[in-house]
Amino acid sequence: MKIKTFTSNFYHLILSRSTRNIADSFYLIALSIGLVQVYQIDAAKLSLFTLLGLLPNVTSIFYGPFLNRIKNDKKWLMIFQISQLVVIVGIILCLNYQFAVLWMYSLNFIFNLLTTLLNTMQMKITPETLDNDSELIDKSVDIQYKTSNVLDIISNFIASSLLAFISYLVLLQLSIPFFIGAIYFMFRVKLDTRATSQFSKEHEKEKLRLLESVEAFRESKFASLIIFIEAF
Repeated sequence: MKIKTFTSNFYHLILSRSTRNIADSFYLIALSIGLVQVYQIDAAKLSLFTLLGLLPNVTSIFYGPFLNRIKNDKKWLMIFQISQLVVIVGIILCLNYQFAVLWMYSLNFIFNLLTTLLNTMQMKITPETLDNDSELIDKSVDIQYKTSNVLDIISNFIASSLLAFISYLVLLQLSIPFFIGAIYFMFRVKLDTRATSQFSKEHEKEKLRLLESVEAFRESKFASLIIFIEAF
C-alpha cells in the first residue's frame, strides 16, 4: 500500500506560515513593551490599542466572501506579506523617532488586518497545495495545529526570554528576517491559476472556505486579548 506524503507546495506553505508566526510573536511582545517605554501609555490606552488591533479579526466575516472571490491567490498573498513587512519598518521608525502615537494605532490596525487576511487566504489555498486530496487534507490538520497554536506558545516564550538580553527594538528588528523568510517560502508555492468551471467543485470549495475562515478566526493570537483583559 502506497503511503501518501505531503506535497512540496504544502511544506512551503507551512514554512511560510510558521516563520510568519514567529515574526508575529516577536512583533507583539516587542510592541507591548515599546508602547509603555516610549509613549508611557496607561492601561486604558493600551486596552484601546489592543481592542483596535482585534477589530480586523472580529469583523473578518464581512470581508471573508470577498477573499473567496479572489482568483490569483498567490499574487495577493505576496502583496499582503510585503505590505506587512513595510508596516513593520514603519513601526520601527515610529518607535525609534517617537512619532505621534496615532501612527502606532494606525499601523498596528493595518498590521492586524493584513495578518487576518493572510491567515484566511493561506487556509483557503491549503487544499490546493495538497492537490485537493481529501486524505492528505485530513492528515494535514495535526501539522497545521502544531505550526500555529503550539508554535505561537513556543515563540512567545522565546521572545519574552530574549527581552532579558536584548532591547524591545532589537527584538522587533529580529522579526524582519522571519517576515522575509515567510515571503520567500510563499514565493516557492506554485498554484494553478486556472479557474474551475465545475459548479459542484466550486460549491464544495465555498463550504470549505467558510469553515477555514472560522478556523482562522479561532486560531488568532490571544496574547493581545490577554493584555486587554488584564488591563482592567
